[in-house]
Amino acid sequence: MNIKFKLGSNRFEVNFKVISTNSNGLALMAKDSKNLDILQSAISDANAPAHLINSVLQKSIEQKLKLPIEVDNDYHGAGYGFKFDMHSVVNMLK
Repeated sequence: MNIKFKLGSNRFEVNFKVISTNSNGLALMAKDSKNLDILQSAISDANAPAHLINSVLQKSIEQKLKLPIEVDNDYHGAGYGFKFDMHSVVNMLK
């Protein structure tokens, strides 16, 4: 999944690998070391807190899926974890 975003005055483009998690959610990890370097550069250049990166990724996923998701604060693996907002999924199926 290719995500373009702006932090501070700079624009970045990072390619992420999407994997499923044990909590029936998903996680995004930089696809390779080149993309990890770009992501780390974006974070350090903008002095960005972790929740800002989570927010950027969350919005990108929601736009693509057209479905609300939540940051998975219990995810402790590599990358950024997200889970589906099951109440929204159920409401969409009614």
